[in-house]
Amino acid sequence: MTSPIELSQSSEIAESQQVNAAVGSLPPFWNHKPELWFAIIEAKFDLANVTAEKTKYNHTLGALPPEIASEVADIITALKPEEPQPYSKLRRGILARLTLTESQKVQQLLSGLELGSRKPSQLYRQMITLVGEGSNKSVNEQVLRELFMQQMPQIIKPVLISLGDINLGKLAEVADKILEAVPTTAVSTITTRQDDANSPLSILVKKMDELIRLQQELTSDYSRRRHENRKYNNYKRTRSASRSITKGDQNVNVCWYHVKFGDKARKCHGLDCQFSKNADSRQELG
Repeated sequence: MTSPIELSQSSEIAESQQVNAAVGSLPPFWNHKPELWFAIIEAKFDLANVTAEKTKYNHTLGALPPEIASEVADIITALKPEEPQPYSKLRRGILARLTLTESQKVQQLLSGLELGSRKPSQLYRQMITLVGEGSNKSVNEQVLRELFMQQMPQIIKPVLISLGDINLGKLAEVADKILEAVPTTAVSTITTRQDDANSPLSILVKKMDELIRLQQELTSDYSRRRHENRKYNNYKRTRSASRSITKGDQNVNVCWYHVKFGDKARKCHGLDCQFSKNADSRQELG
């Protein structure tokens, strides 16, 4: 006959097997992205309906590589069996010791990032991962843009600069498309031989720079001419208005006598007739 203790142990073993089957094997620990790793394993716990701190702690501890376990060895050894939140304590300890501080993120951004064989958009996403987005961003947008541009191949920089201050994410997508259209050998050649001023690709870059400069000059000249034309048109309108009395509006509010006889008229209908006023104006101007 099976004792109650044996039944309890058998039930715990069966439950543990069910949890193991539901959770499956946890992914290897990600040293450089511990927050993301914890997000993934907690999703697995949720799918398996695992809520017990002790169960999550046991699975997490079993997935830690030796170097990470050594990093939090003091926390692991200090936990007592009756500890109510072993998993939460272990998680907090790992994140506190492995997550980069804001200054460390900036330092890594300044010194450790390279485009390599990646797409510009992949480099951009890594930068955003390090510094955050929106109000949580720890690096000024302009600094981030300059760091991004430093990693771009020389052959596409003039084109990217000519796009102005468009969103950095959009700029990275444009850089992707340009590099897709440029042969890989061309990019590597201009990257490794920037000192060869007479190479065809160096000449091409200079021509692109010249075209951008010319475009800027034409835009500036066009704006200047528009401004001058606007001033001239305003001047013409002012002169036209001042001379309208003697030319365009002679027959407006002029009495019959002055319409018929002009300045030889001997009679006038009075105040409403503008002819005499126009004559006075002409005399003053003369």
